[in-house]
Amino acid sequence: MIICPIIRRLAERFIKKSQGDATVKAITAKMEKRAEMGFIKYRQTLARRDLTRLGWLKHAQEEVLDLIAYLEAHDHHHGEYEALRCMQEQAFVMATILESEIQKLS
Repeated sequence: MIICPIIRRLAERFIKKSQGDATVKAITAKMEKRAEMGFIKYRQTLARRDLTRLGWLKHAQEEVLDLIAYLEAHDHHHGEYEALRCMQEQAFVMATILESEIQKLS
């Protein structure tokens, strides 16, 4: 798929340009903290080998669906914000793509 290499190159450029960016550092710190919490809770890292490609895709889809639900709840309680609506739409596209891949592997 052509989109993935394009997105990967854009992400690499963004990371390279933003190495001193406080937001990127904050996100990185949060990801590290989540990894620690995940290891404490599940006693394994994302380097685990017990999941198939289908298993990983199903986990990813569940997380994306949770994101959609959280954004919808936010809009319901606090009013719609254009940036959050855009994120929700992008998450829905991601969930749809994941479903397509899951169907191929099932």
